[in-house]
Amino acid sequence: MSILGRMQHALVAACLVATATPALAVNVFVNGEEMIVHGALVDGDAEKIREAAKPGVKYIVLRNLGSTGSGKLVDAMRVADAVKDAGLVTVLHGSCGYSCVRIFLAGKERMVSGGTRLEASYLTLGGSFSGSHGTASTNDFAYVSGRTDIPFGTMLSYFQRSDRKLMIFHPRAQTSKGSVLGCRETVAVPDCERLDTFDALSARIITTDALYESTNTKEGGDLESPAASDFAALGDEPPIATLSDNCRGKFYQRFLTYDKPRAFVVSKNNGCYMAPAQRLHPLRAAMDECLKVQRNNAQACRFYAVNDDVVFKPF
Repeated sequence: MSILGRMQHALVAACLVATATPALAVNVFVNGEEMIVHGALVDGDAEKIREAAKPGVKYIVLRNLGSTGSGKLVDAMRVADAVKDAGLVTVLHGSCGYSCVRIFLAGKERMVSGGTRLEASYLTLGGSFSGSHGTASTNDFAYVSGRTDIPFGTMLSYFQRSDRKLMIFHPRAQTSKGSVLGCRETVAVPDCERLDTFDALSARIITTDALYESTNTKEGGDLESPAASDFAALGDEPPIATLSDNCRGKFYQRFLTYDKPRAFVVSKNNGCYMAPAQRLHPLRAAMDECLKVQRNNAQACRFYAVNDDVVFKPF
């Protein structure tokens, strides 16, 4: 793959609101009443989680829970069964889509974590609730929710269209588009429309406005931003000759539409990488994408802009 191709591939991964980084299996941490599940769900992990849901465990925190492998849907259903059988309270912490949504909605009660910014915790509902021909199934939704009081109207209007998704945040999340967003093709907030027809609490997707608090779910700080520089004005096209046309143009303009905190990173070989407020650690996420492509060469990656400041100093 060409340098530009690798850059564009990494950029897409960085600028979309991503789920958890794929792993060999989920990590399960149990402490008293709390179970934290993090990583990527694979075949066989359902039994691991069922075993961990021993008597005394009350909460299961889904921290950026992703999925991989052909058995992800089957395993998600098995985990959802385990959650329901144990009567666990599910806690949303970070992004949760596809298989993860099924598990979250299986909770006896459903909460959002207060251990990070509310803008970084959200459900993505869409294709995971479509049948083989793209037809939404209320039975499928009810299976994992175990409730009959969740209104399906607005949600079904999106599930029935293959190019539509919903992003649902806690009602108090401060995003530029509100707490329930209707999206086309991408889950990036700037591409979505605000939907005021319901919120997560009134729709019974979450069952309490109270936030889940635990010392084990407190997120550490993000990378520190460099000081503002006088290299250029924030709204100007980045005046870096080696930067690709797309990075100087449409990708940077896209970055300027992101909610804060946000970060835009450039590399020596014409690449750019960005992350919005919907990442748990936006600065770290954008920089890590660059370092991954640059094979951990820290000298090849620099922040160009963070929030409302240009911070770039020439290589």
